[in-house]
Amino acid sequence: MKKITLPALLFAAAVGTANAQQAPTIVGFRGGVTLSSYTGNASAAEYKTGFHAGMIFKLPVNNLLSIQPELLYSMKGARRSESSNGYSESYDETLHYVDVPVLAKITTPQGLFFEAGPQLGVLLAARGEAAVAGPNGSRKASGSVKSDFKDLDLGYVIGLGFQVPASPLLLGVRYNGGFTNIAKDYGDKSLRNGAFQFYLGVLFGNK
Repeated sequence: MKKITLPALLFAAAVGTANAQQAPTIVGFRGGVTLSSYTGNASAAEYKTGFHAGMIFKLPVNNLLSIQPELLYSMKGARRSESSNGYSESYDETLHYVDVPVLAKITTPQGLFFEAGPQLGVLLAARGEAAVAGPNGSRKASGSVKSDFKDLDLGYVIGLGFQVPASPLLLGVRYNGGFTNIAKDYGDKSLRNGAFQFYLGVLFGNK
């Protein structure tokens, strides 16, 4: 219950604040490609490709500033690989999150926009795939690794993009960084999410 309630309250608070100001709500959708990895002193990870998609709720404050809560599915994780003495090992982790960013967004009259704010992520599932290859053949294994990760991830979002003039279309790029250690039982080591997101979107009712 806590997994669903916390992001829902964060989202409702943002919408409620804007409604109190009687600001019109602009609804949209966005989705695109994610390049994710881990940061922190326990990372030693490579980027992997995934995707993200979800809903936008743009709540204008004035002609330049708006508050933009979103509800997104985000695929994150990382790859690791190493080779030595004729053996190669690879490990791929895929983390499935529901992300709730609440962003302050500044849009210029020319359509260029900048956005930044906090983000709460709720881990839905996590899967790991391992492969080992050597002179005597290869082996593969896969399974759930959700128990190795914490359920909540607190982070931040910064990004920029372009709203096509006189059009509902927008495109942008973001970086999602993590404040919290997402791994369990790592001692004094830390593992945090880090992801670049490249996206296309559409806003309905945007003026």
